[in-house]
Amino acid sequence: TVEMEEIGTGEFRNLSRHFNNMIRRNNSLMEQYKKETKEKNHLQMTMMASQLTPHFIYNSLNTLKWLAVLNHQEKIRMVTESLIYIFMSAARTEDESYTLADELKLVENYAIIQQVRFMNFDLNIQSCPEAEDCHIRKLLLQPIVENAIVHGLQRGRAKKTEIVIHIWIDENLHIQVQDFGVGFDVDEWRTFGRARRSHTNIGIDHVEQLIRMEYGPPYCLEIESGPGMGTTVRYLLPAIHSPKAE
Repeated sequence: TVEMEEIGTGEFRNLSRHFNNMIRRNNSLMEQYKKETKEKNHLQMTMMASQLTPHFIYNSLNTLKWLAVLNHQEKIRMVTESLIYIFMSAARTEDESYTLADELKLVENYAIIQQVRFMNFDLNIQSCPEAEDCHIRKLLLQPIVENAIVHGLQRGRAKKTEIVIHIWIDENLHIQVQDFGVGFDVDEWRTFGRARRSHTNIGIDHVEQLIRMEYGPPYCLEIESGPGMGTTVRYLLPAIHSPKAE
């Protein structure tokens, strides 16, 4: 937009100045409108993309599952169903209603995939309904099981063994994850191993920090291990139940 040249004196000069100020404000508003419109369009596209991707992947996995069923491919069906559950669990955001039962189901589906990959372990869960009803934060248990499979059982190189999850409840919630793999020096890992930013190291750190920040003392994660001795991870968590409906 072309501005008016300031001409004359007195009222004529003031008029041209007001006109030019109006033009500048109008240009500024137009630019702001264009920017806001562009940002809104970008936000809408981002939201659409975030909705499309999970929907597309879920439908694709579901199609793959039924193709496996029709072709009598049981392992492919099992892995696909587990992937669907893990994917849907990851997309779930309502953590307030998340329970230990939900986390155990996530762990079971994760283990199914890893069992098909490595074929060297069984998952043995010993629990009770009263404990599984407790609310916990999502992904408190899965990273520890992942560490047991990846490191403890050496991605399938260890001989046929098992991972045992033992859960009980008193005034607190107790969870114990035990593998019978290669084990490791815990003190050395805490001193040097955390510098190796592997996915599982980050996962264990995340679980420890989450327990510390979410629950505070005395709740904690304890790791007991040694070379050739396997690994036992113990959780001490609060027993948080849903309020019973009257």
